[in-house]
Amino acid sequence: MAPKKTNEMQEHEMKELETAKIVAQTAKATAEAVFEAANAAAKLLAKDNVDTIKAVVELQTNVENMKEQHRCFEIEIKQQVSDLYPKIKEIFDKIDKIVLGRPTWVITTMLTILTSLVVGLAVFIITKL
Repeated sequence: MAPKKTNEMQEHEMKELETAKIVAQTAKATAEAVFEAANAAAKLLAKDNVDTIKAVVELQTNVENMKEQHRCFEIEIKQQVSDLYPKIKEIFDKIDKIVLGRPTWVITTMLTILTSLVVGLAVFIITKL
């Protein structure tokens, strides 16, 4: 009976070895799958990171371009406004000449009243004589 136990022990050991091999293969396959998944995730994150960096760089470039355009527009507007100052001054000078050449409404009213009084007084004097 002793040799039978040895055969049973050997069979049992063989089954344990097979089970250990299966477990080892499964562990290896699981480790490889986890490793591949981790690599895929890392590549995806790296790609997202690169895409994000590219987007940020593009946005920064756009902002710099817009700042430059704004600066150019500001210079152009300042130039146009400075070109308008002499024209506006010329218009105001012409208005001042026109206003200075005519009497004001107060003077016009006073002259009208004085003329009316003088004519009225003259008519009064002529009619009484």
